[in-house]
Amino acid sequence: MRLSIIIPITLALLVGCKAASEVAPQNANLTEAEKKAADVESKIVKAKPGDAMSQFTKDNIVKPHFPNGGVVGLNAIVRQAYDAIELYDDKRKATQGAVAAAVGTAPSSPAMQKAKAAVAEVEKLHEITRDAKAKITVEGAKLVDSGQYYNVEIFGGMTLFINKVETELGEEVTNLNAMLKAK
Repeated sequence: MRLSIIIPITLALLVGCKAASEVAPQNANLTEAEKKAADVESKIVKAKPGDAMSQFTKDNIVKPHFPNGGVVGLNAIVRQAYDAIELYDDKRKATQGAVAAAVGTAPSSPAMQKAKAAVAEVEKLHEITRDAKAKITVEGAKLVDSGQYYNVEIFGGMTLFINKVETELGEEVTNLNAMLKAK
């Protein structure tokens, strides 16, 4: 993904996102995590200036989007996923070409070895995004448990981006491996 694509998507997420309580089904099918997130959002909406969950200080000054400078750590996690997809985008044509050239060749052929090495690199990038997904999940739980105000929409956009990148790379690994196994 190119930065020129990510910025408009991120802005659209930030500007056009509905609150989780507006889009989440209002029934018993919610997971515990979804219920907890909806509860946090409800507390943020109902908080009065000066409350820990309010986005305003008692003097009606807007608080930072994340407590204790947490956005720096969150940005580093997002950057992991961003760097992984950028690296893959740079190598996508070569990787797909190597795999296409190896289809139908013997397992020990140089073309197959080159393709397997290329797919292994994509698998490493996918692992990096799985790590980022695990980290953002942990940080999300910390935010919810902190009892402090944080910007739900921005955090949601970060999480959505990481999840999409992880899914995209996971699907690509699956597809590339399937092509290599095709005869």
